[in-house]
Amino acid sequence: MLDQSYSENNLRRLLHPADFVRYPLTNDDAWIKAKLLSTSNKVSAETINYNTFDFISKRKFDFYKCNDFDTDIVLRKLDNNIKRLYKIKQTDRTEIVKQVKTVLSDATPINIVRLDIKSFYENISKNKVLKKINNDYLLSSESKFILDKIFNNKFFKDKDGLPRGIGVSATLSEMYLRNIDKYIKRSSGVIYYARYVDDILIVSCNDGQKLIEEVEKKLTELGLELNTKKCDNLQLPAKGKALCNCVSSCVCNEGFEYLGYKFSFPLTKRNKQNKRFVSITVANSKISKIKTRLVNSFLDYSLTKNICLLDMRLKYLSGNYFIPLTKSGENLKGGIFYHYPLITDDNCLKDLTKFLRKLIFSRHGNLGAKISPSLTHHLRKYLLRYTFEGGFKKRIIHKLTPREIGEIKECWRYE
Repeated sequence: MLDQSYSENNLRRLLHPADFVRYPLTNDDAWIKAKLLSTSNKVSAETINYNTFDFISKRKFDFYKCNDFDTDIVLRKLDNNIKRLYKIKQTDRTEIVKQVKTVLSDATPINIVRLDIKSFYENISKNKVLKKINNDYLLSSESKFILDKIFNNKFFKDKDGLPRGIGVSATLSEMYLRNIDKYIKRSSGVIYYARYVDDILIVSCNDGQKLIEEVEKKLTELGLELNTKKCDNLQLPAKGKALCNCVSSCVCNEGFEYLGYKFSFPLTKRNKQNKRFVSITVANSKISKIKTRLVNSFLDYSLTKNICLLDMRLKYLSGNYFIPLTKSGENLKGGIFYHYPLITDDNCLKDLTKFLRKLIFSRHGNLGAKISPSLTHHLRKYLLRYTFEGGFKKRIIHKLTPREIGEIKECWRYE
């Protein structure tokens, strides 16, 4: 039976090394024991302050982040309890992409349906989620009390949906959509189904438009709707056929974007197994984002003249990095290779390197006028060492601390 209590030992298991950077903690075992025991006692005495959140507005959405250690680690335990009781496991992005490539490689005619749920977290009914948990009798009364306090604090009490940025919101959203996931998987003609948060991909041998209408109807029952601007219905013919069934002009070579990747199908390429050739590159939207970050990095340097910070930003964008995540010292790897390990065509990376070099040698226009005076010949030569294809192929890893990563991202926070 799961121990749902907020004891010192249970909280200790959820302690992260990054906590010692983010919060005023002392890396001394006796001190940590006393601190966690104090947190545990506050939970029992119901004196935890659940109003300790910061938020920023980004892309028309509010993102929240806890700024108090006691509340943060208690929320981790609450999230852990719900995940384990309801057997909720977050889907793995890389595994989904591998599966998608395998499915799309099959030479049979298929319909690819990509859907996006509009304002996902904001439109999930907070009251329905809480009602289900209260009726299930799985979660302890102590955890239910904490959950109620969180969603009725001064930030969230007047919101109908789930707050973005809070770990427990992601867990509750998975619970909310479980029945829809099961429904789509069992639908007639569905060969493959995947959902990563609000991004849905369906591969079917039946009519794609009809499937979209069925999914839209089920989502409406839950108070959700599709973002039609981000929905695609692509029809692929059997391998070797000259024509496809695209409604207007053929878009099979253009492909579609999903989970940061772009999938396309060059009709002239074949492989020995007589399978459909699937080309995978970095999504155009992600390429544009990286280019924007490169420009902002140089603009920030032109103002601050902080060459160390510019150097770190280029390492972060063109290479790879790791940061400690768990008490055991486990590292999470990120960067150009670890974010996009499955690309099969590196032309997108060469394009990024070309763009970077244009920035380094830019002398004309508004951008060049701002950047050029602050870059010496020696500095330009130094910056040429950074290439995106090199960072990808050599898997170059730079050691960056959580604090340094925070400084790196500072000039990108309002993207």
